[in-house]
Amino acid sequence: MKERLLVKIGLLGIHEEYWPFLTTLIKEFGHEPILGKTNKNVIKIGTKYAENEQCVAIKIAMGQAISLASNIDKLLIPEIISVLDRTWTCPKWLGLYDMIKITMECNNIFDPEKILHPIANCNPDIGFVKAIKRVINPDLAASIAKIKRSGLTSLQIMGIQLGTELGFSKINSLLKVIEAQKKQDNYWIETAQKQIKKDPKNITFGIIGHPYLIHDNYLNLDLIKKLESFTQYKKLGNNKKEKVWGIDVITPDSVPDHIWKKYANAYNERKYIFWNTHRKFLGTLLYWLDNKMVDGIIFLSGVLCGEDALIEPIQDYIANQTEDIFFTRLVIDEHAGEAGLITRLEASSDTLAQNLTEAKQEVVLEKLLPKTPVIPKNLIVSCPNLGYASIAVSVFCNKLGIEFVEASPTTEKSTSKARRYCPEYSCRPFGVTLGNMLETLENRPDVNIFLQGGGSGPCKYGNYHDAQQIILNNCGHNIRVLPVRPPSEAGVKRFFEGLSILDPKNRKYIGSAEIKEMTRRFFHPGEMPNPYKNQKNETLWLLIKQGFFTLRGLDMLYKESLAIKPFEIEIGSTERALKEAQELFLELGKARINEIPEVIKEAFRTLRNIPAKINLNNPEEIKQAIDKLPKIGIVGEFYEVLSPESNFDITNFFAKEDKITGKKSAYVERLIHGSDWLDPFRKNIVEGTPRKKIIKLAEPYLAFCGGDGQDTIGHIIHCWKKGFDGIIAIRPWGCMPETVAAQIIPYLPKYGINIPVLIVTYDQQATNSANLITRLEAFCDQIELSRKTKTTKRELVLR
Repeated sequence: MKERLLVKIGLLGIHEEYWPFLTTLIKEFGHEPILGKTNKNVIKIGTKYAENEQCVAIKIAMGQAISLASNIDKLLIPEIISVLDRTWTCPKWLGLYDMIKITMECNNIFDPEKILHPIANCNPDIGFVKAIKRVINPDLAASIAKIKRSGLTSLQIMGIQLGTELGFSKINSLLKVIEAQKKQDNYWIETAQKQIKKDPKNITFGIIGHPYLIHDNYLNLDLIKKLESFTQYKKLGNNKKEKVWGIDVITPDSVPDHIWKKYANAYNERKYIFWNTHRKFLGTLLYWLDNKMVDGIIFLSGVLCGEDALIEPIQDYIANQTEDIFFTRLVIDEHAGEAGLITRLEASSDTLAQNLTEAKQEVVLEKLLPKTPVIPKNLIVSCPNLGYASIAVSVFCNKLGIEFVEASPTTEKSTSKARRYCPEYSCRPFGVTLGNMLETLENRPDVNIFLQGGGSGPCKYGNYHDAQQIILNNCGHNIRVLPVRPPSEAGVKRFFEGLSILDPKNRKYIGSAEIKEMTRRFFHPGEMPNPYKNQKNETLWLLIKQGFFTLRGLDMLYKESLAIKPFEIEIGSTERALKEAQELFLELGKARINEIPEVIKEAFRTLRNIPAKINLNNPEEIKQAIDKLPKIGIVGEFYEVLSPESNFDITNFFAKEDKITGKKSAYVERLIHGSDWLDPFRKNIVEGTPRKKIIKLAEPYLAFCGGDGQDTIGHIIHCWKKGFDGIIAIRPWGCMPETVAAQIIPYLPKYGINIPVLIVTYDQQATNSANLITRLEAFCDQIELSRKTKTTKRELVLR
């Protein structure tokens, strides 16, 4: 038998909670695990190569990977997408492999072929069935139910895949995975035994936070050891002393899976948390409080952690319901100082010790769960500003016979008001939409329903509604925030059910088979008039369809306005005509659905009647004129791209000529539209390219990260192939998927994708466009220079 060579395989500290499993597995395969450790040099390297807005975890992972590169033969970066049904890890973890691989490859640090990349994912929506099919048995790929009956967890399947990458058979790999799983299970048991309370006099602190924050002693400055070293003594005389109190520490590692899942499920019946780690943290917290296991809680949060930001309001709500339990939050970053930490820990311990003698109130689990306001009979509905959503929702509400209130505009006052309540590291759209809600409620306190866009993870947009509802309720508003999840993510059934809550007639539910058939007919009708024939009874589904086509019509109108704006004779005439055309859509709330096509035609006639340098009724002439202009694509995060009041109407900047600076007008194409996002099949009717094609372009560089991160990379490549001259990539501060994309964008020219890309970041303090205009003017100069040297050849250097 041929002897296998010993291979040194590097492991990152970010996966330390799985080290018992992974290190045992690597040893079982006959190789040597080399563990990544955090130190000053690692942080320095990670900060150098990581994108500016990366969280401390990604900086450390990047630094460890690069530091290990010279001492290892292979690097293991498992992609842990999901370890629980219908859950995710955060977008940055999902994009970790691609970010590190591209960074190391393009800087000639490590051969990307030597990076091991097994996948752990029990979410059937993406990848899991594909991974099973590739790794174990094609027959198992037919059904997730079969996978579950096989008894294998997503972590075990990941181990089998690792074995096949190292040249072992699937059967041999499975046997070694079983041994590694025993080691991991023993680790949990030993951890639980170590954290049993040692002395009844001791104070017990529960520490909740990401495993890398709890386990990395360099990063957390030996937090647990410092806490356990604090002891208070009472002098008795004769140089004797008596212990008054000490400190015991427990962590989520000590709680068995079946226990925290039980408590997490109790919470999920009210509010749904789709992140793996935070579902465990929440279940652990409720278990500790319900069983009086802790005297105090320390929330460990990583700087720029988007997950922690959205969970913070929920943690604060629970803290406010338990007056006898001490709560504090520590934010860990790469610059944390030991002196400040010790001071805070000492103060926390002293405060807690003073309260030990007081009788504690009974903690009622039901009290800890956030209350959901009952939907009243007389609905008054509003929605935050997002593109043309308010017009479409207005039409839908008018057809239902319920009152719709347009949200207050996005202003410096509204965003400033929201900043008082926003978690520190929440992204800008969270604060802007919360500001819309607060201002609207100030003007119309009788509004009782807000419709908020959402998703099913892993982007934190999907948890906006939960966090915002808690904040609004804490402000004294008895408001219900309802999520509107796109059918492409949540499914048509859940999309329908969500909107049916607003129906005062409480129409009967439509079966899934019928919904599927109706979806195909209504969302993809071919020619516009076709789906409206013989539609007499205005069912709820028909009203949803009317709102959808209103939105699609507005998107098509806006796209047309961008095409004709560079050729207007009078500056501003296109904008005025666009607003006039949009007013026509507001009347659809009083019209029948078969009148929509005529309204759309009338709106387009209004837009094309403006005085222009070319014939706006001749599509071919428009196309030829556009071909002579610089072409700029607007891509990026969904909310910021669609909201001109938030992005300072960035598209309008390029449409105007400036005779002083010599800047020419340009053709601007926005590649994201609200109706395309709502399309169950994501055919992108308005933009023109099915999302499948966009994602396929992105996959060699970014396989998946949630949100719009993968779309941003795909759209950049798509625009480059179409001959665009430049790209504006818009992102809000704190956006996790766009931060992943921003790590990859600078390296795209290494693969032949040579197109100028300007990344524009909007933060909570963005209140004017002065700085933006300066950057855009410089970008226009770069585009002009690029156009002079641009070739027509568009070939990808495939990875």
